[in-house]
Amino acid sequence: MATRPRSNLTVEQYLEAYQGASGRYELVDGEVLKMAAETVLHVRLKGRIFGALATAIDRKGLDCEAFQDGVSIKISPNTAREPDVSVQCGSQANELSMVLDRPLIVVEVVSPSSNSSGANQKLAEYFSVPSIMHYLIVWPKQSYCYHHKRIDDNKVLTTIVRSGTIEFDPPGIQLSVSDFLGKK
Repeated sequence: MATRPRSNLTVEQYLEAYQGASGRYELVDGEVLKMAAETVLHVRLKGRIFGALATAIDRKGLDCEAFQDGVSIKISPNTAREPDVSVQCGSQANELSMVLDRPLIVVEVVSPSSNSSGANQKLAEYFSVPSIMHYLIVWPKQSYCYHHKRIDDNKVLTTIVRSGTIEFDPPGIQLSVSDFLGKK
């Protein structure tokens, strides 16, 4: 494994230096940040969201694929985020890539160490990626989600969802909040 520089990295340098590294990392403004350890609740919730998205995609027969962490999204030349769950549609993702080239949906599950300023920063970052149409932030302790949906190049509609369904159009799927938060 290459020596791991810690600052002023490009996404490409970061991916090369951290390929195969233990633990999870993100690159923010050229700085490598180690992600916090996850609770059992966090991991279970990510799994339920991934499963619900993968099932919804399969039911519709869509040319989309869901990913549960491990794959980065390039935000800028020196920032790469690793969402908890993501979806890409269109041609199948390159098996050897560590970055999704056309993510459509990104999901973050808020952990106890997270704060609202981090969620706000990621909101702006994710919607700077032209292909991203949906950003779902799940607050497990509060039992609700923020569904941010791009409605045009300059506007994002935010809905607070406590129950019912969340529409992801495109690609034309919906998730029941009870499928992952356990609320009806």
